[in-house]
Amino acid sequence: TDSENKPVSFRGVVWDITERKQADEKLKESGRLNDLLLDSLPHPAMLIDRSRHVIAANSVALELGTVIGGYCWKGFGGSRSIPEEDRCYVAENDGAIPEGGTKCTFCLADESVFAEESKNIEVTIEDNVFDTWWVPVEGDVFLHYAVDITERKRLEAQLQQSLKMEAVGTLSGGIAHDFNNILGIIVGNTEMALIDTPEASPAHENLSEIREASMRARDIVKQILAFSRQKEQALSPIELGPTIVESLRLMRSIIPTTVEIKQNISSNTGVVSGDPSQINQILLNLCTNASHAMKDAGGILEVSLENITLGSAASSAFSDLAPGDYVKLSVCDNGHGIAPGKIDRIFDPYFTTKAVGEGTGMGLSVIHGIVTNHGGAIAVNSKVGKGTTFDVLFPIVSQTLESESGAQDSVAGGNESILLVDDEPAMVKVYQSLLERLGYTVAVRTSSVEALEAFKAQPDKYDVIITDQTMPHLTGQMLSAEVMGIRPDIPVILCTGHSDLVDEDRAGEMGISAFVMKPISMGDIAKTIRGVLDGDGYQI
Repeated sequence: TDSENKPVSFRGVVWDITERKQADEKLKESGRLNDLLLDSLPHPAMLIDRSRHVIAANSVALELGTVIGGYCWKGFGGSRSIPEEDRCYVAENDGAIPEGGTKCTFCLADESVFAEESKNIEVTIEDNVFDTWWVPVEGDVFLHYAVDITERKRLEAQLQQSLKMEAVGTLSGGIAHDFNNILGIIVGNTEMALIDTPEASPAHENLSEIREASMRARDIVKQILAFSRQKEQALSPIELGPTIVESLRLMRSIIPTTVEIKQNISSNTGVVSGDPSQINQILLNLCTNASHAMKDAGGILEVSLENITLGSAASSAFSDLAPGDYVKLSVCDNGHGIAPGKIDRIFDPYFTTKAVGEGTGMGLSVIHGIVTNHGGAIAVNSKVGKGTTFDVLFPIVSQTLESESGAQDSVAGGNESILLVDDEPAMVKVYQSLLERLGYTVAVRTSSVEALEAFKAQPDKYDVIITDQTMPHLTGQMLSAEVMGIRPDIPVILCTGHSDLVDEDRAGEMGISAFVMKPISMGDIAKTIRGVLDGDGYQI
């Protein structure tokens, strides 16, 4: 062109290339816009044509130096459009690496991607999850970008597990109420049969076993409820030996016969402050995990219990514990062991080494919380191919053991008048018999509405009211409020198999004299009645 940008001739031939120059400028500007567009994205992104050639890539993708699922040129020097001669072909996953290429980690598209307006492909690479998108930009050019959604997937899994646990809690609450009522009937009738059966009779021993098994079932229900509600349990002085031995006896039925159980339980361990049902939960989890580690080839599961003393130079595994006397529970297996890279994470919530469907990753994290609440500590030692040992330490306390009430114990009765209210006829029948054997005069109602009417008619007739919580029309909580409104000095014992509406604290705030969880033994109900009548406010 001349100075006025007009076409000039060469050897008499004139070409007007203005439009071509303008097109070149537009193409360059388009490339710059592509660079700006790609670099504005916080995730690795690139432009790819239908032939799977990389046209441009942003700085994030270039820093990674990779393209998910295929290969890319390793010579990218910065965010820019790639000259056609330098464009890298994104090969098939199993294809050969092109000359000058390097292994990639972006997602390779199949033919269906190019037939749709946009397509999302989720890709898992090692332990990370990527959400990748193929979006048409212009003509045959597609924008391909990836977002690392590993953390989002983890949070989604946690939410799903939380919702599952909430459903378990709701279901377990409903089951607990009915199951504890059934256990109450079994315990009550068994205790009456024990009273009528001579101790020398073989039947007396059988009945004692039934009562003991029923009380264990009560503790299991209590454990399920405590786990589903994640509520801290009240701790009391206990001796671990009998609890561990009994738990192992019950555990034999759920552990494969290919696993041999050996126990070395000291009969003279110290007293600790604990909850038997939660101690059982600790042992159950550790033993089932050990059993799972030996499920293929079998092995030996060894459980031991002994007293130990931690000095000022305690081992690093228990460096957080103060020097003193402890009871050590050890669970050892000779299974496949835990890999060094995973052993530091085993107490993390939702982390599991088991296959999908075989574990939630909640067990050891819950166990760690229980041990901590008991003032103890847990440590693990594992070697791949050799086995794993868990050591749990509980501090020894200078307290005496509480004796459990039983049908054979001497229990105090009385001659007062009791109004007994429960909508379960069999429950009313058994507890009426038990209370009458203790000398009380008992009036029963299976309707809380009828019970209120009976109390209104003769409010001074009764010395104490024992009422169930979960009843139609009028709950035990409502009934208690009504009768105490008529006669504020009337002692009320509120019983429940399970309730989300009332607990010990709520009952105390209402002025209820005692709150009792079903099933309740004769000895405990006798103590509770005497406690509220004598002004002690006894609660269990």
